[in-house]
Amino acid sequence: MTKINDIKSKYEYASLNRKIIAFGIDVVIITLVLSPIMNLLMMIFFGFDTNYMIDIDKNLDQTKIMTFSSVMSSFWSTISNLRYIMVQLILLMFAMAYFVFFWYKMGASIGKLIMRCKIVDADSYNDITMKQAIKRMAGHLFNLITLGMGLFMADFTKKKQGLHDKFANTVVVIKRKKES
Repeated sequence: MTKINDIKSKYEYASLNRKIIAFGIDVVIITLVLSPIMNLLMMIFFGFDTNYMIDIDKNLDQTKIMTFSSVMSSFWSTISNLRYIMVQLILLMFAMAYFVFFWYKMGASIGKLIMRCKIVDADSYNDITMKQAIKRMAGHLFNLITLGMGLFMADFTKKKQGLHDKFANTVVVIKRKKES
């Protein structure tokens, strides 16, 4: 048996369900860590004044007379607020850094580690490189744009690879239990 076949016999490909549960765990972890950071950033960029909350209450009374166009106008003016967008981009960068760091250093995010998964190179089954971790994240961003369609292709590929895995030449595996 060749070395690669020997390695393959020790692993099985992780199912989409296992990956989704692992991602859910990661979302909880990221939320617990980033919520205080987000609140701090909001205070830095928007100040410690909470008067804007009172304005929200006033605006709720006005909803009875609002039209669709006035709601959309208000929505777009809120979204176009540069400070708000900057805070969201900072949070996105933190989340991306979390995944890339753990994929490269530990071979999996915390959620994947809890689910006994590991991300490896699809050809050699060695640890992934920083370049592969970054390409995998870029693939995830593309999946986000396509509403997750690239994720679900994992159910239809031989190695259970999503589009992000194909792009980075990675595969998610779990160690087979030793058979007695």
